[in-house]
Amino acid sequence: MERDFRYTYAATRIRCLEKELLPLSFFHRLIGASSLSEVRKILEETVYGIREGEEFDVLWERESRRTLSIVKDVLPNKRLKDFFSYSYDIFNLKVLLKNKLLAKRGMKKNWDILVDMGTVPVDKMISIVENEQYVYLPFHKKDSVYIIWDLLDRMEKAELDTKFVDLFLDKLYFNFMLNEAREMGESFLVEYIKLLIDLTNIMTFFRAKFAGRSKSFLSDVLISGGFVDEDRLVDVYQDNLDSFVKVLHYSPYSGLVEKMAALFEQGQDLASLEKLKDNYLIETLKNCKFVMFGIQPIVAFMVAKDMEIKNLRIVITGKQAGLSEGILKERLRYVYV
Repeated sequence: MERDFRYTYAATRIRCLEKELLPLSFFHRLIGASSLSEVRKILEETVYGIREGEEFDVLWERESRRTLSIVKDVLPNKRLKDFFSYSYDIFNLKVLLKNKLLAKRGMKKNWDILVDMGTVPVDKMISIVENEQYVYLPFHKKDSVYIIWDLLDRMEKAELDTKFVDLFLDKLYFNFMLNEAREMGESFLVEYIKLLIDLTNIMTFFRAKFAGRSKSFLSDVLISGGFVDEDRLVDVYQDNLDSFVKVLHYSPYSGLVEKMAALFEQGQDLASLEKLKDNYLIETLKNCKFVMFGIQPIVAFMVAKDMEIKNLRIVITGKQAGLSEGILKERLRYVYV
């Protein structure tokens, strides 16, 4: 296998940072803490130390911002740096479009959760959406503008609830990201995005089933370009779940969809299926630990950080809500270390 020495420094730096990642036993300590004050003390042992007077919410954005800054610092060119920032652009776009719809329904806009970590400054993103100048988005391909206009049209006709905005914009986002990875000639990034497309499509299949959406709706929102042809999912949508499991029997997702289908038929909520999807992603990326050269350790580290922050939010918000230790442990995602 050809070695990619462009990422030698980056991979070495990331290997050092992996030592900061929190093991499962740490989250169990947090869950077992007798009070939120004790949670704060335990967090002081980590990079998530919280200052006096700060709310826990500050932790998520601060560590996400630090992680992105580190990754961008070690990457060799601007296009790659932007590649890892586009997820924040699409997040902001989702928030703004949902607010646009809610404002037309007489509700007040709320931009408090916008994050200034993307390639487009928040003020400029607001201006683009408010003035409907979508050609200035980083996802500037012609088809992406059509997707946005179609989405807005459906929303205004009350065909879609705001929660389905994410599905349509994910289609725009992943098509763009797959094209970027291909144009950069980054084979692992291509495989990674195709994996994310498949996992997103699998979850979308179940979301559509749960909401009782039509076959045509599923066809509209599934994303092309993954390892699994999305038309195969559409073909079995109206059949029982056994057909869906059989379609993916010879794919890498066979065991995953079997577990998902079983939970779905037991009446479990979508959050349980989302957890299975997250665990599958982490387990798949653990193979990157053994890659000495290439961009793989960087991608795996970013995903590991995302899951770590998700676990912290699960534990802390759960303790604030008074959830039991058993429930919190059940909701935890796998960790990378």
